[in-house]
Amino acid sequence: MRRLLGLAAIVVMLAIMLVPTLRRYLEQRDQIATLEHSIVEQQRQVDDLMRERAKWDDQAFLEQQIRSRLHFVKPGETSYTVLDPQTGRRTSVDAQVVGVDLEAQQVPWYSKVWTSLSSADRLGLDPTVAPAEGGPTPTPQPTISDTPRPGSTPSGSAPGGRTSPGASPTR
Repeated sequence: MRRLLGLAAIVVMLAIMLVPTLRRYLEQRDQIATLEHSIVEQQRQVDDLMRERAKWDDQAFLEQQIRSRLHFVKPGETSYTVLDPQTGRRTSVDAQVVGVDLEAQQVPWYSKVWTSLSSADRLGLDPTVAPAEGGPTPTPQPTISDTPRPGSTPSGSAPGGRTSPGASPTR
């Protein structure tokens, strides 16, 4: 009976010592399997991206993407836009021939500059106030603050007995 009790005590002690170690071993094996699966997925993504990059090196694929995404056409070609019959909305943008605006060329350059400057002056103003026709645009007036500037004293004299410019000496 004594031997059986001693043997049971040894088995319990071995179990207490081995269970945490065995559990940690199994957790690490699971973590390794998860990381290996992640590596396989990332390698698959890298391969897909490399194939995609190789497509962009092909001039025919590049031209096709430019035409479909940017709606470019070659000179002399006509672009048609098909409306979605169910919604009635446009599914792409019409290609238009870009040309020189003849009316804009008849305006002298200094007039264009003046118009640009006057519109830039009106950017910060209140949009409810309309500028007078032919007159200058109103400019915001600076506000005068009663708060003293750093380094000045209320009496107008600077520290050290000297007077600040524009202030009369007090005695």
